[in-house]
Amino acid sequence: MVTGALPASALAYLNEEINKQDQKFAIAFYIAANAIGGSLGRVMSGVITHYYSWHTALYIFGALGLITATIMLFLLPKSNNFSASKGSILSTFSGIGFHLKNPILRRYFLIGLIIQLTYTGIWTYLPFHLSNAPFFLSTGAISSFYLALMLGIPSAPIVSLLTNRFSLKFVLTSMLILLGLGALLTIFHNLLIITVGLALLSFAMFAAHSLAAALINLHAESYKGTASSLYFVAYYIGVAIGSTLFAPIWHTFGWTIVVIVAALLPISYAIILKLIND
Repeated sequence: MVTGALPASALAYLNEEINKQDQKFAIAFYIAANAIGGSLGRVMSGVITHYYSWHTALYIFGALGLITATIMLFLLPKSNNFSASKGSILSTFSGIGFHLKNPILRRYFLIGLIIQLTYTGIWTYLPFHLSNAPFFLSTGAISSFYLALMLGIPSAPIVSLLTNRFSLKFVLTSMLILLGLGALLTIFHNLLIITVGLALLSFAMFAAHSLAAALINLHAESYKGTASSLYFVAYYIGVAIGSTLFAPIWHTFGWTIVVIVAALLPISYAIILKLIND
């Protein structure tokens, strides 16, 4: 399981080093790059596992990770605007407490949890669903569905443009509803409809993710790195428990109920956000 340290650090770096006017675009571009990596990584690992083994996939991606880390070490510009915290560990915890007392930030932190519960729940059990009747697809064929993650590439820039015309909150709630609708489409026994649903699911998840990150940067007046970290804690809690939470639902009720529960989570939260006035 990956951690939230790298994404949180990356967002904090962008927040400190990128011009304020360009931050929204920079975050959108960063989220789009996440989509590319997520899509290609899953497709490639599925194909490699199908033709070779999962051990081979791990060796290849481990080597790619080391190469990427080396490139970043030498090519990433040094931080010019970073101010190291001189406080103690207690002051760090005070920063956490400071953000958790903010009701606006709390509801945006929860977005990371909600979208990943839905996203992880669908993607974790989709391969089992597609390998069973009536589809009986192979590992290689199932991995091709992860190309739907590529829809996350244009999502962040598109919603960035939409926020120039509509409020951030309106666009965010719209993406949460779209996330739920995309999940619902995977309930059908039709591969084309499932593909469309996964495309909408991926588009909406990365869009909501970038909007939540932008809103947290906007509302966090201080301890911005800590605010980003708290968001990613919630985000990766969703990743971690999404698979486990849906396991008994999958084993007891099957795919249909998994989809319904996954879809209701973001739609319900969108309604709650709509009813709450900032």
